[in-house]
Amino acid sequence: AGILQNDLQLTPTSNPKDAHLVLINTCSIRDSAEQKLYDILGPFRARKRKGDPITLMVTGCVAQQEGEELLRKIPELDVVLGPQYVPFLRNVLEQVQEWGHQMVVTAPMLHQEDSHQSALAKPIRGHEVRGFVNTIFGCNE
Repeated sequence: AGILQNDLQLTPTSNPKDAHLVLINTCSIRDSAEQKLYDILGPFRARKRKGDPITLMVTGCVAQQEGEELLRKIPELDVVLGPQYVPFLRNVLEQVQEWGHQMVVTAPMLHQEDSHQSALAKPIRGHEVRGFVNTIFGCNE
């Protein structure tokens, strides 16, 4: 939520029917993770098929593991994003909206603390002495 609200100035909605961007963060460790993904996306897929302006994005470990296969199974998806690419979320969303085509961004990537990414992966602060810092991108499953 930090990147979406702080960097992209998006605001959450309590009513899913008002959403213009639906981002589902997945975890492959969870039982039936892929089936749960299909169930959650069902109503949003229907909206998209009706022509509603909605962007559908899947991130996390299921996205990483399934990659392009998710686009074959869920053709309404706009973005399949591996966890290592979360710092580039803004760029990916801008490209999808500008170019109007789907993106799968799951290629392996080496993270380096002293690279240009360190500026992108700043801790998210909601408190003076606490912050959220990535310790791992994804999982080993």
